[in-house]
Amino acid sequence: MHENPVNPDVQSPQAPVQPITTLAVPAAASEASTKAGFILRGGAYFIDTLIFGIFAIIFTVLFPDSEELFQGLFGLLTLVYFWLATGIYGTTLGKKFYHLRVIRTDDAKVGLGKAFLREFVGRILSSLIFSLGYFWVIWDKEKQGWHDKIAKTYVVQDAPVGKGKMFLAYVVTFTLPIIAILGIFSVIVLAAINPTRQLEKARKAQEELERQQQEFQQNLPPQNQLQYN
Repeated sequence: MHENPVNPDVQSPQAPVQPITTLAVPAAASEASTKAGFILRGGAYFIDTLIFGIFAIIFTVLFPDSEELFQGLFGLLTLVYFWLATGIYGTTLGKKFYHLRVIRTDDAKVGLGKAFLREFVGRILSSLIFSLGYFWVIWDKEKQGWHDKIAKTYVVQDAPVGKGKMFLAYVVTFTLPIIAILGIFSVIVLAAINPTRQLEKARKAQEELERQQQEFQQNLPPQNQLQYN
């Protein structure tokens, strides 16, 4: 019986080495989006305030005597709207129009707690010093306003915006504030020239004074009424 000699130079065949591949990790939602700048955020804010403004005008026309009461109620309802919409849905109607949404810096859902901190406390602070906290978005590298930094949130854009929407955002962000400032200045000037409300208050005060004088005279004895007259 013969044994086959083993040749040390000849190696037994080995299985082919499979290349090592890495599994692709899906990117987070915020990585697929871009942080929204001042222009688009201004356009979205205009859409939201326009909706409430229309309701305010209708209410003022229907109930002109409740104007002062509704002004405070309108401001409160606006804050509640931003709070609930941001906390529950992460967006508002205006932001939805421009494909924007609010996320936390850790990509988690905003939630009502963070939304309250952002929309109530943060916006009050952002409104200080000529609304500097809102303009902070322009030069901040993360495009965050003060209210974003306080709540640790970003505003991201999920899809491109058409030219028409972009043009509208530029117009309302830059043109309308100038018009609003001029309008406020005009109201102040007109109030100084023709203070209708002040005159109306003075007229009512005069009528009240005359009414009190008449009641006072009626309570006097007849001889004193003659002397008073």
